Amino acid sequence: MPVCSAPSASSPGARGGVDQALGETRKPALFNVLTTGAGLLGLLLVPIPPIQVFGFFGALGTLAVFLTVYWLVPPFLRHWDWPPLAANIRPWAGWASWLSA
Repeated sequence: MPVCSAPSASSPGARGGVDQALGETRKPALFNVLTTGAGLLGLLLVPIPPIQVFGFFGALGTLAVFLTVYWLVPPFLRHWDWPPLAANIRPWAGWASWLSA
């Protein structure tokens, strides 16, 4: 489904958009966290203490971002998940046509 497409009959309702987006991105994001974390933890093998600290806290930060995005943020997104505007309601049409003239 293109990013800017209009909602179709098969798309979820107003409350399902957040859950659908999280469901579609959870697996790729998990692979991202695992591979990035593994790469950063690999820096622990370098015999330079500042690089080891960077690797440890970088991996920890990557995990913290993942947990924040998939555990703390979704309740806020569900609360403010508004239905899309109707196709005939375009509040920007007046000033957009004035700017393009």
